[in-house]
Amino acid sequence: VGVIDREYYDILEVDPLADNLTIKRAYRRLAIRFHPDKNPDNPEESREKFQKIGEAYQVLSNPELRRKYNMYGKKEATPDQGFCDPSDFFANLFGGEAFVDLIGEISLIKDLTKALEIAEMEKKPKNEDTSVSIKSNIALSFSDKKTITCSSPPSPVSTISETEKNTQKNYKKRGLTKEQQEELLAFEKEKASVRKKRVEHLANKLVDRLNIWTESTKDELTTRAFQEKIKYEAENLKMESFGVELLNAIGVIYIQKGTSLLRSQKFLGISGIFSKIKEKGIIAKDIFGTISSALDAQMTAEQLSKLEEKGEDWDSIRKIELEKEMTGKILLASWRGAKFEVSGVLRRVLYSTKDVCDKVLSKSIPLEKRIERARALIMIGAIFCETQPDPGDEGRVFEELMRNSTKKKK
Repeated sequence: VGVIDREYYDILEVDPLADNLTIKRAYRRLAIRFHPDKNPDNPEESREKFQKIGEAYQVLSNPELRRKYNMYGKKEATPDQGFCDPSDFFANLFGGEAFVDLIGEISLIKDLTKALEIAEMEKKPKNEDTSVSIKSNIALSFSDKKTITCSSPPSPVSTISETEKNTQKNYKKRGLTKEQQEELLAFEKEKASVRKKRVEHLANKLVDRLNIWTESTKDELTTRAFQEKIKYEAENLKMESFGVELLNAIGVIYIQKGTSLLRSQKFLGISGIFSKIKEKGIIAKDIFGTISSALDAQMTAEQLSKLEEKGEDWDSIRKIELEKEMTGKILLASWRGAKFEVSGVLRRVLYSTKDVCDKVLSKSIPLEKRIERARALIMIGAIFCETQPDPGDEGRVFEELMRNSTKKKK
């Protein structure tokens, strides 16, 4: 390929013929290596290098900008909105934009932060213990199935007004002022609206993906082509932050739901009942795991803080190890919370709920079509579950920190 300027390719250490997947891999490897936080001894040089890496990736990962760059050079290959701060790429810790059509935007941390801000509305709380108690209770309410959350589907017999009444009672018990209660209720309604739009969007996108197979001849050749397409998508998606973990989690839900529907037809619905009971057990386990991980991270942070307050003359190696352990535990808690949210959203997408009645496996859809979709879901789920990181992938720094924290806990 004749390119007028090789600078961006040289920065990412790739050939001008490199495909998007190769460019993405190169970016992730270099961005981690030269991130300013990873180079405290030479921050200015690494920051400049990091900026250039981000700029090169933004151009070469965009087909139109890359075409202009190849033909005319850097001057004609500037994004319309200008270059983004490369640090923004690290803001999307779990999947980022690449996963938007599969899981939407993970909002757990943002929602929790907003709720805690409301808890701090009073400038002078009566005492610090009460303030801490309120914040802890609000944090726990995000994994409480009685509140309106993105993760927990409402009971088919419940109504919004009933849920609001229950939520108000919970807030009163937790010592919130009337103003705080009103703010939180308004926030819950806003979340419900966002959740509804999110589920509708994801359901439509999933149907489009399934239709590639369900609306085809479904013969061996077409099925193989469909599977290869999904495998290629998975290879791209796994390069995102926590991409492998997200694909595995999505795959499990797809297989569970697809298998449950197929079995329910063979065993007159009995198997479907047992699948739902098993699913509730998994949800309860996920809630417990999320809360326990958050508490474990908090305890480690407090331990580190106390050691620093004592002013002990501890060596830098021990301090770095403790900080890594704390970061890993925070990542683990965040991941479990994100996974819990994603699982809940996908369950809404796959089955009819009170909010939206035309979902991927809703009973309003003809049985034959539901069975075809279930089979396609299982195919996609199996590929997602089989997806593994590349050997020696240097970009999985956050994932390794999280994994190491679980090993130490054991």
